[in-house]
Amino acid sequence: MMPRIKIRSLMAVVMAFIFLGVTSKAWVWSYQTYVEYLPSRQPVSVSSKHSLTQLIRITRDQPILEALYYLQSSSAASTVDVLLTQQGRVFFKDMRQMGKHLRHFDALSWRSDAGEWVIFIHQKHRIAPPQALAALISHEAMHSDIDNSLCEEVAGWHQEARLWIEMQQNYPVSSVVLADKQQQLVHRLERLRQAELSNELEQLVRSNKGYTGLPETSPGFRSQVSYQGKPSH
Repeated sequence: MMPRIKIRSLMAVVMAFIFLGVTSKAWVWSYQTYVEYLPSRQPVSVSSKHSLTQLIRITRDQPILEALYYLQSSSAASTVDVLLTQQGRVFFKDMRQMGKHLRHFDALSWRSDAGEWVIFIHQKHRIAPPQALAALISHEAMHSDIDNSLCEEVAGWHQEARLWIEMQQNYPVSSVVLADKQQQLVHRLERLRQAELSNELEQLVRSNKGYTGLPETSPGFRSQVSYQGKPSH
């Protein structure tokens, strides 16, 4: 049986999300709706280390909640631990509202001056399968502070690609989804998968013009060698 959520905790989540301008159909769902709906959406092999009460501290968006369940049963399960420990939140956002230079971003990890940590995911990916969202979140969660570097980006992109490969092995999406032109996140991940398997991903990251000017290293990401599959912080 799911533990009953504390009203005070729920109100804190509600006020925080209203403050950040969350608008989502999933937002109006009741706690009981999540309790009844989400378990039926998960493969039998997906475990639940954290309760629903804990996970809705991170998000109230149903597709992202599903992704968190998949993350808990993956090699990147620590992603959920980090989000909970650091009180991170994840939700969909119209990136066009965040400025011209961010309108095409698939996702963005952001720290406020007050230390609030939010991962924005472009709302166009609301239709993406949870396995794909899980891979994307595992990347963005590596950017949990205000510092960034090439080594950190290399680590993040490797993390995303490798988790997608893992998801396709354990919880593969259908060929219909893979071929769907509307599934932009899936197509991105398939490109990353190919680059990862051909050992070209690090070169692609380092040649990305968007990372021009980034330092080579940052706190927690000081290695000069290629990422080997474990986050450094």
